[in-house]
Amino acid sequence: MANLWAIIINLLIIGITIVSTTNDSNVNLFDTAKFTHCFSDKNESTSIVHDVESTSKQLVFSSNTFAFQLFKQLNKFEIKSNSSGLIYSPSSLYSTLILTYLGSRGDTERELRNRLKLNDVAKSSIAIAFRAMQLWNNLKSTKSTNSSHISDVNKLFVASQLKINSCVRDLFPDYIEAKDFVLQPAESLDSINEWISQHTAGKINNLLPIGSITPMTKLIMTNAIYFKSNWAQQFDSSKTQKAKFHVSSTEELEVDMMSMESISLMYGISEELQVTAVEIPYSSSDYSMVVLLPTQQEKGLDSLLREINSDNLQDLLHNMVDDDINLSLPKFKAEQEFELAGPLYSIGIKKLFDPRYVNLSVIFEDEKDSRQSALNSVLHKSYINVNEEGTEASAATAMIFARSGRPLFPTQFIANRPFLYLIRDTTSNLILFMGTVRRPNLNNDPLDQ
Repeated sequence: MANLWAIIINLLIIGITIVSTTNDSNVNLFDTAKFTHCFSDKNESTSIVHDVESTSKQLVFSSNTFAFQLFKQLNKFEIKSNSSGLIYSPSSLYSTLILTYLGSRGDTERELRNRLKLNDVAKSSIAIAFRAMQLWNNLKSTKSTNSSHISDVNKLFVASQLKINSCVRDLFPDYIEAKDFVLQPAESLDSINEWISQHTAGKINNLLPIGSITPMTKLIMTNAIYFKSNWAQQFDSSKTQKAKFHVSSTEELEVDMMSMESISLMYGISEELQVTAVEIPYSSSDYSMVVLLPTQQEKGLDSLLREINSDNLQDLLHNMVDDDINLSLPKFKAEQEFELAGPLYSIGIKKLFDPRYVNLSVIFEDEKDSRQSALNSVLHKSYINVNEEGTEASAATAMIFARSGRPLFPTQFIANRPFLYLIRDTTSNLILFMGTVRRPNLNNDPLDQ
C-alpha cells in the first residue's frame, strides 16, 4: 500500500453561527476592494499591505512559529504521560485559527493577531493570500499520481437558522454549508462525519462522537489535508534488521531498523541545537521528512525541544549540504489524541473561550450572534506509520465552536535514540506534521488497516 498519507482534520465547533451560501460563479474571488471592505478594520491604515507572495511567506513564518510554541506545550503532556512519541499537524490547526481571525473583531481579533504574529500585515491582505494559498492547494490536488497525492480543503458548517455576512459568503462561496443543528443534530453529525471520511480517503471515520452536536451548536470550522507519497528512494525491506534503540541510559528496546547505504541526502549539523539532521525526500519533490537526531542520548530530545524554534531550524536547513549517507531509521508508528484548549490557552489564546469577550462579527450579520459564541473544546487526534515504502499519517482536530565538499567516506546517520521529525513542504517551508519518537514499535499491532 502507499506511503505517505497525511490526513489532517480541523474541526472548530463554537457556540455561534452562520448561514447557507450559494456558489455564484460570477463572483470575483480576488476583488481587492471587496476583500478590503469585508475584512478591513480601524487598524488597517497602520498595517502594511503586502502582495500575495509576501503575505503568503508571512503566513508560513507565522504558522511555523506557532507550530513550535504549541509543540513545546504538547511535549509537557508527552513527558507526563510517558508516551511513545508525539505527533500533530500545526498547519491544520493554524488554518482554522486563521479562519477564526478573519472572522473576528475587537479584543478577539487583537489577541489572535498578536499571538499569531500578524501585527504588521493588513487583515484584507491575509484574507486574499489565504484564499490564494487554498486555490493553489486545490491545483496541486489535480496533479495527483499513484505515488503522490495532496489535497487541502476547508468547510464551515453553520447553523441554518442564522445569517452570515454577504461579503464572506461571496468571497468564500465554496467554504460554507448550512446545517440544521436545531432540528436535525444527529443527521448533521452523520453528514459532517461522512464529509470528513470522504476527504480523508476513509482514514478518519466518526470523528464527531454521538452527542457532540446539539441545538446550541452554531458553527463547525473544518480543514482537511490529505497527503500521500512514497519515499523518493525506498528502503529495501530485506535489509531491515532488529537493532537496539536507546530510550535512555537505562532502557533499551529492540526495534525494526531500516537502512540504506551511500545514499545522497541533504545533511546538516547544528552546534546551537546539538543535533545532526538529514532530509529524506518523498517521490513528490515538493515534500520531505527532516529527522533531527540529538548528539546527546540522555535528555537530548528534551533539550532540543526547549531550544528549537522556526529561526534556528531555518538556519539548520539553509546550511545543509548534499552528502553520502549511511542511513538507519527505525520503523515506527504512533497514535495520539489531545484536548488542545488548555495548550492554546497557555500560549495566550484566551478570548475565544470566554463568552464575555469573543467577537466574530465579521462572520455574522447580527452583532448579537457574534457575541454569543465561545469555543468549547479543541480535539486533535493523529496517527503516523513510517515503513520501508514511506509514511502513513493522519490527524484530526475538532474545535467544538555549512556548505562543504563531500567526505571520502559516507556519513553515518543512525537514529537509535529519541529524535524529532518534521514533514514539510519544501517549496514554501511550511511544516505539515511534526513529532517525536521516544519508544518505537511499542504497539506491533496495526493501528490502521
